[in-house]
Amino acid sequence: RDLHSSPTRRSSDLAAQEHQQGRLYLAAARIWDDTTTTSYFHVIPSIAEDAEVDASQALEVPGAAKLFAYEGLGWFAVGDGESPTITRYTLDERGKLKKGISISLLDYGVMDLWDSLYFVSADKAYYPDTTGSQLIVWNPTTMEVTGSIALPETVRDGYLSYYGITPLRRGKDLLFSVGWFDWLENDTILPETGLVVLDTERDEVKRFDLDDRCAGITQA
Repeated sequence: RDLHSSPTRRSSDLAAQEHQQGRLYLAAARIWDDTTTTSYFHVIPSIAEDAEVDASQALEVPGAAKLFAYEGLGWFAVGDGESPTITRYTLDERGKLKKGISISLLDYGVMDLWDSLYFVSADKAYYPDTTGSQLIVWNPTTMEVTGSIALPETVRDGYLSYYGITPLRRGKDLLFSVGWFDWLENDTILPETGLVVLDTERDEVKRFDLDDRCAGITQA
C-alpha cells in the first residue's frame, strides 16, 4: 500500500474544492496483521489512477468496519468493526466526514455486522441477520429500528443461513437467496439454495422456494 499526501496541495484541500462543486468520493480500506484489523475511510476528490490520498485525514475505525450507502439518497454510513452499530455520516462544508446518529442492533441479538444491508426506500431498510435468522427493520432517515421479521424457514441445523449479498426488487417485493454453510465442523455446503420473497409493505414472507440444482448461491 502507498498512502501519501501531496507536497503542494493536500487531498483534503482538493476535497473541499470538489465538495463545493458537488464531486467527491468515499473510499474504504483495511490494514491488518496477525492480531488486529483497522479500517480507514477517505474522502477523495478523484478516483483517477494518480489520485493522492492524505492518510492523516482518514476516519479510523477499529476492526473490520463496513461502508454502507444508498444510491440516490446521498446516504452513507459506517458499520462498526467491533460492535453491531451503524453510524450515519454526512460531509461538512469542508468536505470532511461528520458523525451523525447511530443505531445499535444489540437488543436483537446481533453481536457483529455482516456486509449487507437491504434498502427499500429512504425510510425503510433491512439488516439481514444470518446468525439470528431474521431481518431487522429500520429507518435510514430517522436511524430508528422499527422491528424484526423472523425467518424460521431458512434455518438448517448445523449450518449457517447465509442471506444473499445482492437482493432484487420486483415491485413491492424483495427477493434474496439463502445458502447454507457449515464452516465450523465439516466445511460443507448444503446441496440446495433457497429463495425468499418478502412483501416490503406488510413485512411478511410471501413465498419461500427451494432448488437443489445449485448449492450456496448468495448473489443474484
